[in-house]
Amino acid sequence: MYANYPIHRQRYDAIMRRTYAVRLRYLKKNGLKCHHQILDYGCGSGHFVRFLREQGYSISGYDPYSKEFTEKETLQRTYDFVLAQDVIEHAQDPRALFGELVRLCAISGTICLCTPDSERIRFSDTRRLQFNLHLPYHAHTLSRTALLKLAKGFGVELLSTQPEYYFNTWIPVANFRFLEEYVTAKGGVLDVIFDPLDLPFVLRSPRLIFSAFFGRACPITPNFTAYFVRASSQG
Repeated sequence: MYANYPIHRQRYDAIMRRTYAVRLRYLKKNGLKCHHQILDYGCGSGHFVRFLREQGYSISGYDPYSKEFTEKETLQRTYDFVLAQDVIEHAQDPRALFGELVRLCAISGTICLCTPDSERIRFSDTRRLQFNLHLPYHAHTLSRTALLKLAKGFGVELLSTQPEYYFNTWIPVANFRFLEEYVTAKGGVLDVIFDPLDLPFVLRSPRLIFSAFFGRACPITPNFTAYFVRASSQG
């Protein structure tokens, strides 16, 4: 199913690097240090791995569906920071996946997990559902409450939660509202955001022009991020 996964077409361009800088700022705010050993679990095409290496960080990437990052040796050690950006919703067994993240995290290390929050998705708005659910790739859509409940019993403590998504910026078109409006206007297929931007299409729509520049002011992000500290051996 993931052989032609559209996210693997994501471009490592100037906009992506600037949004990654926002993501890095959030990580540093929650304890990431330059000397930490980092794992990006489910790293896809590895753009964030590349970005952090360019910033001087020591980071490994693992993704069973990306040829460059399938080394099993990566999973034979522990890390100070384990990242799982938009990963757990793809797992057939979210509890097992969370347990694997805990296993890979060193004692006193941090797990950073970002996923859509089902409590913030407007299921009544069927035109926009595909953007948030991304079927058939998302197997589960957990609520914030369900994720925090799932984490109990794994020897982790909640450090913080972050309702803000790193892709909500003031950079034109780099905000979640614009992405949702653009995908919806294009027929609801999420894949279009990994194609070159159809600028003439955007310029014909006052709604898209507004959200491209001002979408950050009225965010609709369904995603949230939770930071956990591994305080003991896995329960």
